Amino acid sequence: MRIAQIMLARGFGGAERSFFDISETLASIGHTVLVIVDARSVLLPRLAGNKRLLVIPIKCYGVWDVFAGYRIKRALAEFNAQIVHAHLARSAHLGGKAARALQIPSLVKTHNLVNLKYYKSIDHFVTTTQFQAKYLIKNGISKPQITTIPNFTRLKPVDSVSSNHEKKSFVIRAVGRFVYKKGFDTLISAFELIQRQRADVRLELGGSGPEFEKLLDQVAQYGLQQEVKFCGWIEDVQSFVKGADLFVIPSRDEPFGIVALESMACGVPIVASRTHGPTEILTEEMAYFFDSGDTLGLAEQVLSALSSERRWGKAEAALAKLKLTYTQEKVVEKYERLYERII
Repeated sequence: MRIAQIMLARGFGGAERSFFDISETLASIGHTVLVIVDARSVLLPRLAGNKRLLVIPIKCYGVWDVFAGYRIKRALAEFNAQIVHAHLARSAHLGGKAARALQIPSLVKTHNLVNLKYYKSIDHFVTTTQFQAKYLIKNGISKPQITTIPNFTRLKPVDSVSSNHEKKSFVIRAVGRFVYKKGFDTLISAFELIQRQRADVRLELGGSGPEFEKLLDQVAQYGLQQEVKFCGWIEDVQSFVKGADLFVIPSRDEPFGIVALESMACGVPIVASRTHGPTEILTEEMAYFFDSGDTLGLAEQVLSALSSERRWGKAEAALAKLKLTYTQEKVVEKYERLYERII
């Protein structure tokens, strides 16, 4: 198939990672893939380095950018796209209008709860969770127009969970963008409570973002500079996650959470906030849960996990679910079937 993927956001969060993974995977299994991205995107160098992809960089200043819309329309026509797969609002608005003008079927991956005024030209919606699908139906999108396909991880899942019962110290890890909604401040506050009861635990945080200095100050205020390590942006996520005794997802808002899949694939026990993504991916048999923003609840769940060998059974159950549902092969096959149906 000749598939056009459009992403006009410039950063690198879960939506951008999903776009990047699906684009590269489709190309790797033999599809002809056009990628249209903002010329200022942090992903552009990585996409341009993949010789299997046809990459068209454009500058887009907003949903009102008529010139960007023209560039997209021309690129789709020259590529002779069979289907257009947009990601997020700008891509849906401009890419959807261009596709409709060219009579090319289109779909959008919403990634979150969206403002539907930007999605009027889209033929089909892909949600990552049933919660997102219900939101679309409630706001007037018909059920036949919606398909739920989860994100996937490109990490190769471990064969089985491996625990070290002889360890004398433990490492808790978390990774993500340092922004308020990711809840790293909640994790640091919880870790201070954990330290009062256990001195054999340290915390390592991978990531970067605008809240970094604030988080550094928080650690200093608690006097935890020796126990908390900031590891910077993590390129090798598998090695980072795999080396943890416990992985925490402290988000206040998590529409999906690819990091949950990465932890599952690595066979590491998980403590996660009760937000829409983690609670749809995981069950009580697979992870420990706390209410988002609840510092004491998070501390209690971490202490409970570290004091019980039951955490490894939960990790085994999560690994089994990952292999059954969230591998690259299984998810991409769902996209292929959907593309064929829409075309």
